[in-house]
Amino acid sequence: MEVAEIASLRRRCLASLIDGVVTVTPVVLVAGGGVWLYLWYDHRRSGSDAAKGPDISPSDGRMAAFRRFGESRRWQIALSVGAVPIEVRMRNWRSPGMRLMGLLRADVRTGGPVTVRSLLVRKAVVTAWQDLYLPALWSERNQTLPDRLAGIVVIRD
Repeated sequence: MEVAEIASLRRRCLASLIDGVVTVTPVVLVAGGGVWLYLWYDHRRSGSDAAKGPDISPSDGRMAAFRRFGESRRWQIALSVGAVPIEVRMRNWRSPGMRLMGLLRADVRTGGPVTVRSLLVRKAVVTAWQDLYLPALWSERNQTLPDRLAGIVVIRD
């Protein structure tokens, strides 16, 4: 069995940076276009900004309700549980940054693809980590605590 080379933190950070650029750029463009269209429509509909009074808009109440919805612990749990099947399906998917940097995730025990068991252990640890605010612990294999407990390592392809 061939021993895989553990990916360096530099290589992993570059992959994350590439993923951020690939993901964030279209989102910012679409959101900016949406804001511009909303402001353009609102300006045309009202006729003039001077005609508006200091009254509260109906959208303020909707935003407060949306914030309360997002803060609900019950919905956070439901969304987290609902995301598990998607994460199981995509456990061995490589992001654009990982592809460009020649990285992939592997199971430490087998050296093969990440197993469902490893993913579920990692998901449980990540959830506990977020709730308990545990500090990041790095190992000699450059693993985060969830990856270490789940037996997942990022290697060079």
